[in-house]
Amino acid sequence: MITLLILLNLVDLTVTITAIENGWAEEANPLMDFFLQMGYAYFVVVKLTGVSFASFVFWKYRSRKLTSFCLSFALGVYICLNLHFLNAFL
Repeated sequence: MITLLILLNLVDLTVTITAIENGWAEEANPLMDFFLQMGYAYFVVVKLTGVSFASFVFWKYRSRKLTSFCLSFALGVYICLNLHFLNAFL
């Protein structure tokens, strides 16, 4: 499940940058938009670092029930986000 989270994050990152570059979308998250305004490198580093840290925490505490719930929730959010992207661009 952690691998899927990382893969969905990479898809989100790629689609977001592509959509912004082509003028199809704007970053909806104000915090990430702040880093995007600083440059793509900042945006990518913050996005990858955040999900990598969360993935590490999920792995470290993988035996706890709350971790399973939180990881499932995060995956649900990313799946919904990717479905939204798919719907918007088709």
